[in-house]
Amino acid sequence: MRVLTLDVGSSSIKATVVEPGKRHRTIHSPTPQHVDGVRVEVPAKPLLGRVLQALREAAGGGPIDAIALDTCSPGVVLWGAAGQLLAGCVT
Repeated sequence: MRVLTLDVGSSSIKATVVEPGKRHRTIHSPTPQHVDGVRVEVPAKPLLGRVLQALREAAGGGPIDAIALDTCSPGVVLWGAAGQLLAGCVT
């Protein structure tokens, strides 16, 4: 079974494939962020782009049987009633 794993943290995004008996490389990408004092905002669109890129690179075009997620928390992405992005992930 090939499991695509994703860890979205406050400082980096990591993705790899876990499979019995095989070791795969881990893809690392820095988490985009804007720091303002104790407030940190992770812009949603750049974050999504980096997450998708890491997943594609880690999967390598091979079949995936399951996905495991670990994400930063607490955090919230704000969307308006019409579906427009109001703010990135604020932690």
